[in-house]
Amino acid sequence: MSARPAAPARQPRERPGPPLVVEDLRIRFSDGRTTTEIVRGVSLTLVPGRCVALVGESGSGKSVTARAIVGLLPRSGAYAARRLTLGDTDLTALGERGWRRVRGRRVGFVHQDALLSLDPLRTAGQEIAEVLRTHRAAVAAAGSAVGAGSTRQRTLQLLRDVGIGDAERRIGQRAHQLSGGQRQRVLIASAIAAAPDLLIADEPTTALDVTVQAQVLELLGARKRRGDALLLISHDLAVVGQLADEILVMRAGEVVERGAAAEVLTRPAHEYTRQLLQAVPTAATRGHSLVTGAPLPARPPGDEVVLEAHGLTKRFRLPRARRAGGASRELVALDRVDLTLRRGETLGVVGESGSGKTTLARVVLGLVQPDDGEVRLLGRPWSALGERSRRPSRQHLRFVSQDPLGSFDPRYPVRKVIGEGLDSVGIHGTARERRLRELLDQVHLPASYLDRHPRTLSGGQRQRVAIARALAPTPAVVVADEAVSALDVSVQAQILDLFAEIQREHGTSLLFISHDLGVVRHLAHRVLVLKDGAVVETGPTGPVLTRPRHAYTQQLVAAVPRLPGSAELRGRARPWDEDVPESADMTTR
Repeated sequence: MSARPAAPARQPRERPGPPLVVEDLRIRFSDGRTTTEIVRGVSLTLVPGRCVALVGESGSGKSVTARAIVGLLPRSGAYAARRLTLGDTDLTALGERGWRRVRGRRVGFVHQDALLSLDPLRTAGQEIAEVLRTHRAAVAAAGSAVGAGSTRQRTLQLLRDVGIGDAERRIGQRAHQLSGGQRQRVLIASAIAAAPDLLIADEPTTALDVTVQAQVLELLGARKRRGDALLLISHDLAVVGQLADEILVMRAGEVVERGAAAEVLTRPAHEYTRQLLQAVPTAATRGHSLVTGAPLPARPPGDEVVLEAHGLTKRFRLPRARRAGGASRELVALDRVDLTLRRGETLGVVGESGSGKTTLARVVLGLVQPDDGEVRLLGRPWSALGERSRRPSRQHLRFVSQDPLGSFDPRYPVRKVIGEGLDSVGIHGTARERRLRELLDQVHLPASYLDRHPRTLSGGQRQRVAIARALAPTPAVVVADEAVSALDVSVQAQILDLFAEIQREHGTSLLFISHDLGVVRHLAHRVLVLKDGAVVETGPTGPVLTRPRHAYTQQLVAAVPRLPGSAELRGRARPWDEDVPESADMTTR
């Protein structure tokens, strides 16, 4: 595990910096026939060394507000404001040439998806150097002369400032050769290269594991301490609590609550804000609905083992470009992994990116053959079979991915997407139609959605369709790989409640892979911690994540952002699994 990046060594800038002032911002979109106003009356003021956070569900207007501030609305969008200024610059009066002088130099923008934001044909060094060359005079005025011979040194220093220790090697790598956290840090280095007065970060940690998230939050915090103004857009209230001085809660394009971060997160005034806070999965929410807060009937797991793995080992041959010096030609993705999953049980699998979580899922699903060890399904051989022999048993083992739309055939409506899961069990005719409607009812979607195309659905609705497809043949085991990581907090709450409901009613077992320890604490009965492909700790979720024994698990738990006052807000803080002795079924390696 890499250490958190150190704060930049440079001293705070001796400048007050121009504040951002937004008054009565309104944004509308037109399709040529109709015009819809999607942001109404947003106002905020941001000064150096402070962070204002915009929070709310997907579609609330957070990201489009940020894009309007930097002049990046699509052609179908337009905005108006009583006042929109950065210092003495009227942003509403800028043309494209004027925006090019503002973006990068005075405003840095960090997008959520670094892989899409970075040019796949350019190296990390080239991405950053372009900003330095474009804003050479501004960077020199900020105290870093960037001549032809110093661009590389400045680029290396920026990479080190954002916590990339092996900058000499990473400067020449392209996006696909970097991890998710490294890509995000390169994006931040590019955004701060010209020493902007304002940094806008739009969901900068959503797709990152907990330790990399902590590093990025520390980096953003260091920029704020250095004197940057920070506008943070996030649906993660715990992340917001780490950085924000002021919070604006948006719903349907309007600000419904605003105030000091501590006040909003501990004593919310608006019902919508209380709903958002209630939806955050924590230790206190276990056994309760995240949507309503009501206690859920308990159904303890059974004794029957439905899935087991023994000694799973998987190695991948490294391409020559990834070998350094005398490095091994092989990457050990799984190293003698054991697991058991019982009827009606949820086993959470956690670890950093690269720990082997997804490889484990692919081996369990029979999509990748292990080099050693075996997987057994319902007491019978599974991984030892060929694909033709496995096919009749696939109905018992189903999959829900992080990206439901990417896993659907783009030609199919919902009826055919879910119907794929019924093909393996031979349900046809009127029985098929009845089963399709039952499945939509289970995932709380109306039957009218059967004829809709997934691209017309929201992210949460698509994930419900993916779950319905997985449940279609009534499987014994569902493998969910980061199935809620891309969802906002309220939609995530609905999906987690749905998983709990399905498990309670049908006894389905879940192998639940996630980098979000709060989600795992809420949902899982037991947890398995992976590091570098090996299991370092396993046992009941409560003891493992509240009293971890292994140093790596301790580091994971320590890196989790804490939501202030969450237990008090719910009024139901509960100790974890107090009836389970701390030593029960716990192992470390």
